[in-house]
Amino acid sequence: MRRRATLVADALACRQRLDSLLDLLGPGYVEVLSTRIPKSAMEVLEHYGDPRALHRLGLARLSALLWRTSGAAGALSTPPGCRLPPRGPSRFGRAVAWTSPSSPRTWPPRCASSASSGPRSTVWTGAPPSSMTPLTPKAGRGQTTITDPNVVRVGRVRTVVISDGAVCWDERPEPVPGRDELLVRVEAAGINRADLLQRAGRYPPPPGVPTDQPGMECAGVVEEVGSQVRAFAPGDRVMGLLGGAAQAELALLHERLTLAVPSAMPMAEAGAFPEVFCTAHDALFSQAGLAMGERLLVTGAAGGVGMAGVQLGVCTGASVVASARDPEVHERLAALGATSTVPAEAFALGPFDVVLELVGGDSLPGALACLAPGGRLVVIGTGAGSRCEVDMSLVMNRRAKIMGSTLRARALEDKASVIRAVQRHVLPLAERGRTKVVVAATFPFEQVQEAYQRFAAGRKFGKIVLTRS
Repeated sequence: MRRRATLVADALACRQRLDSLLDLLGPGYVEVLSTRIPKSAMEVLEHYGDPRALHRLGLARLSALLWRTSGAAGALSTPPGCRLPPRGPSRFGRAVAWTSPSSPRTWPPRCASSASSGPRSTVWTGAPPSSMTPLTPKAGRGQTTITDPNVVRVGRVRTVVISDGAVCWDERPEPVPGRDELLVRVEAAGINRADLLQRAGRYPPPPGVPTDQPGMECAGVVEEVGSQVRAFAPGDRVMGLLGGAAQAELALLHERLTLAVPSAMPMAEAGAFPEVFCTAHDALFSQAGLAMGERLLVTGAAGGVGMAGVQLGVCTGASVVASARDPEVHERLAALGATSTVPAEAFALGPFDVVLELVGGDSLPGALACLAPGGRLVVIGTGAGSRCEVDMSLVMNRRAKIMGSTLRARALEDKASVIRAVQRHVLPLAERGRTKVVVAATFPFEQVQEAYQRFAAGRKFGKIVLTRS
């Protein structure tokens, strides 16, 4: 009992040290503490079932938090050039062994123990001496060695950043995956109109997402997984939806918003797949209930979401008309299986059971006028403006339904249901080559300014994608 009481007291003391670290680490590490560190000593004992495992509380995770400060807090500095190694299934990650030829002790320091006082957690309040060098990994669980401490900087990654209304390739703190998240090394990330609106300060991201880091979709290779992730493992090719910060070297994907990349799909296409096909599938089927044999009009069909809507409509067995202002893209839209024409002629081909409205502004009255009785109009884009004049008698006479849809601001449960629907209905089509992402142009992340300018210039057929060089 005395030993158990000593262990409990030691855990509480370690918890107090971690609480004091929080003030130095800043609010960005609140989630790390809340999800990775037990709230009490009893939780430690109950979780591991062995009081000796309490040492891990003072070793691996405490040192990890010290390292991720990246020298931001005086005494809590980091060995130059070090990087926290990938975490395994252990709740508190792995330790990295450092030693000095003249003083055989480890970094991070281990808990010392004695028969009289029981184990005591030691807190190293500074960087290891300059004489300390990384050694060859020792055999044993949880031990990893950094063999070349000069390869990468601690806790910093390069990412697209919004600054003074412009975008640039800059550095930000390395993201830390939560229990349900994947840390993904990004190979490709699509640019969407929402990114341009965010750059202009007109489309803020959801709460908890950095306001200066755009990007709502990406594809890459899993580097780390949270303790509760079951569907994916390091090395998997994945793509998914994010609230922001997707256009970076490393990004965080929630497990429930992640899809496996089909083996035959190039990464450039995968990086532009989630947003367009999730948006189009949700609008056409979950919102409008498009069915086989119905007639579908897609306005603004030359964009990414428009082409996804055209392909999904054709695969469903609907009769699809695609409208686009640029006559040069009509032949390419027809190759996707649609009747393609300019907007005025497209409205004259009605009536339509479903209209997927991607233009907004003055396009909406014409789309409403060409609806069939009981028709459904779904607005998912307002590139031409968000205001227009509507004749409400048309809505009444046609018993029309007008709906709107977005993805970014939805709750996790809503977006997860969209992802699962795409996984069931769209990924099999992509694997058989019946749907694809049309990529208009790719740019290296370092040329992000040119990529955004190309998107804003218009007259493009398909997606603009940022790729890792």
